[in-house]
Amino acid sequence: MINNKKSPIIDPEMQEYPATKDVNLTATTDDFEASKDTEYAVISTPTNYDPEKTTLIQKLVRQLSQMFFQ
Repeated sequence: MINNKKSPIIDPEMQEYPATKDVNLTATTDDFEASKDTEYAVISTPTNYDPEKTTLIQKLVRQLSQMFFQ
């Protein structure tokens, strides 16, 4: 959806903005493609995540560190 300038968030302004403005957003599941030209990364987690189960977050941080600091 994002690659087609459509917001997955159901909100009038969130749906209108990418459709009518010149935005540079890209969605991908490819780790390298997602981070190759970035200056920083934002990692979003659910508000109800279990702080004892951070294995996936730790894995993501390691992957991003490797890509940023090659």
